[in-house]
Amino acid sequence: MNNYPIRLEFKIFSLHNKINFFNSNGVVFLQSKQALFKLKENIKIFEPDTDNIKFEIQADRVIDFSAAYNFIDASGQVLGKIKRKGFASIWRATYVVFDKSDSPILEIKEKKPWVKVLDGILGEIPLIGMLLAMLINPGYLIMDNNGKEFGKILKKRSLFSKTFLLEKNPESLEILHIDEMLWLSTLMISTLERARG
Repeated sequence: MNNYPIRLEFKIFSLHNKINFFNSNGVVFLQSKQALFKLKENIKIFEPDTDNIKFEIQADRVIDFSAAYNFIDASGQVLGKIKRKGFASIWRATYVVFDKSDSPILEIKEKKPWVKVLDGILGEIPLIGMLLAMLINPGYLIMDNNGKEFGKILKKRSLFSKTFLLEKNPESLEILHIDEMLWLSTLMISTLERARG
């Protein structure tokens, strides 16, 4: 059992996007390497320091504003998927998480879109911008179908890595495979939003 908060850490200076998933005790429980410049996302998530695939995230089409990203376990079973809410995501990034029967179960929405814009602008200024951007951390709210806060995703930054912290409300409803879908959603959102700027 991996306790929350879950931390996803991206190394900034790396040829591959290497991502480590840490549990609340600081132990790596999943790893991912993403090839840069792929036209169609296909992300593999492994057990730490092995080639044993635990999960895969597969895009349903070549890079597209409204692509859906399917979450698949090691046995090939689809757990669910995440999809960006088309034009609603131009200013405020909004994602919907679906279960395996294609029913929406969660909505993940950017808290303050202007923070992301400021983060993108300051992050481009050499050295000074990098230091200032460490103080600006975009975040996302995770809401269930009843409009209650299910959890949140917070972006943190250091000089050598970018970190996304996933917190889950301990009183949230239990949904089949919800933890796995939250981990994979956080990975996919962080990947898409980094590409978006």
